[in-house]
Amino acid sequence: MYNIVKIFFALLIATLISSCDSSGIYDEYNAINKNGWAKSDKQYFNLKITDSLQAYNFIFNIRNNNEYPYRN
Repeated sequence: MYNIVKIFFALLIATLISSCDSSGIYDEYNAINKNGWAKSDKQYFNLKITDSLQAYNFIFNIRNNNEYPYRN
């Protein structure tokens, strides 16, 4: 039992250490009006890219809560 606990904590620590990523160059969230997001509403993000030959990975995260009817 003690070995299982040691392995669990070792995996937990390894996961926490490897999940930290300092390579991100831009991170921003925009709040949406409480009345909703109409299809004509636009979100703007100003990102300054200095090297046009460098490949970048873009990740878009959309957050919602239990009040959103299509949350699944």
